[in-house]
Amino acid sequence: MAEEEPTGSDSPVHNGSPHAHSELSPERDVRDLRALYYKHFGDRRKERQLLSTGAFFTTFAAVRGITHAIRAERGPFKNITPGGRHIHHMTFGITGLLTVGYLWLLEIGVREDRRSSRATSLVYGAHARRVRPVAEPRGRLLDQAGP
Repeated sequence: MAEEEPTGSDSPVHNGSPHAHSELSPERDVRDLRALYYKHFGDRRKERQLLSTGAFFTTFAAVRGITHAIRAERGPFKNITPGGRHIHHMTFGITGLLTVGYLWLLEIGVREDRRSSRATSLVYGAHARRVRPVAEPRGRLLDQAGP
């Protein structure tokens, strides 16, 4: 027995969406995406959580890639060793976290415009990834690489 084609509101063509029969429009898609973003992340705290999490994972991938390139001696990346002393990437992470913490103590990026809130959240997430747990034996801030 052949299946009947769905009609009316059961039809895949008419799914109840106001855009069901209209042409695809990039402007409408951007507007819908923006509305969806502000629906879920309109609260500044939720947006800061999203941005810092995204920056954390992006920085994780970038730092791992750069570390592998340094160890394989590929690309332009080199260890930072002023005066023969290696500076670990965790040093930059701690510095970044202290900077953002101080800015948040001054309430910069907390109750102001979204731009400063977004910027401090991205910096926080990026630098939080660079800090390893203190108990990890390889997590040294400075490492002797001198003669």
